[in-house]
Amino acid sequence: MSSPGAARDRSGAAAPVIVLTGAALGRTGVLGVAAVALAVALSWHGRPTEAALVQKSNVAEVAQTLGPGLPAGSLVVTTQPEQVPALRYYLGTRVRYVTPFGAVRDPGVMDWRDALPRLSGARFRTIMAPRLRDMGPGARLLFVGPTEARADTQWSRAIMAATRTWRDALLRRLNIVAVAAPRRTTTASTVSGLLLSVPNTTGGPEGPPANAPQ
Repeated sequence: MSSPGAARDRSGAAAPVIVLTGAALGRTGVLGVAAVALAVALSWHGRPTEAALVQKSNVAEVAQTLGPGLPAGSLVVTTQPEQVPALRYYLGTRVRYVTPFGAVRDPGVMDWRDALPRLSGARFRTIMAPRLRDMGPGARLLFVGPTEARADTQWSRAIMAATRTWRDALLRRLNIVAVAAPRRTTTASTVSGLLLSVPNTTGGPEGPPANAPQ
């Protein structure tokens, strides 16, 4: 998924090309002008429109649907770390972000260093159990995960495996308040959201399954 700032990053990458090409204008004449025009075209190529960003991901829809139900300071948990910048863009800084890597210090960027080994070694109990224990009855949590992923990459397979594990573990501990699912299946990076709350029962989030039949 492209974060809202990705377009600026891509266009900025062509800036050195434009500067170097412009420096040669005095010696190349018409060819230099053509080169600058090509560089400018390249800098715009790949820059998505707002409509294209909406088509590529439904993070905005999930955030707008479930975000209003999140009190300030609530946890937003996603098993797809690269979605955090987009979630931060739409939900802001009033909530706290957690991924299988742990608490996100800078939700504006994705740290790709050793990402696959870190994801593969992440454990729900290590990351989430302490945080769930700190949540009082009625406290809310937003879980966001991909609905599908390309099966031909290790990263995608690891993301989907983590999504199933974390979603199931949360559903055993918390109550469902609301759900936001994609309206249609596309080739886009679609996610679904679960707004969850700590049950007002003995044992809290570490107690019996919150959604078990009574």
